[in-house]
Amino acid sequence: MWVRWCVGNFRQLRVWRAAKQFVIDVDRISPRLRGARGRTLRDQLTRASVSIYDGIVEGSGQQSPREFARYIRTSITSADEAEGHLELGRALKLIPQVDCEKLIADVIEIRKMLYGLLKRLDSDD
Repeated sequence: MWVRWCVGNFRQLRVWRAAKQFVIDVDRISPRLRGARGRTLRDQLTRASVSIYDGIVEGSGQQSPREFARYIRTSITSADEAEGHLELGRALKLIPQVDCEKLIADVIEIRKMLYGLLKRLDSDD
């Protein structure tokens, strides 16, 4: 069964590597988010990006595909949130256009991978 392979083995998941890189990339742009609005956005964006990553790691430690899937659904919701914060940062001109476009493309790709993983988990249940 595929799930036995991935449970507790998050380092083998491509989506985990992408989520880890996304957290690093968000961290690189966060010093540019200054002022009261910038700080709030930075904190929310950082939390959302780390939540994507955490859901993958914590979910992989669960005992069943159903439980793993629950964490992946949370990661998908956090990806939606991160994308929304990036759009807001662009609209408020707090995040440069080029950085924002790259990060949005990355989070969209991560969300696609999460949906793929979720589909596999749901089929193993």
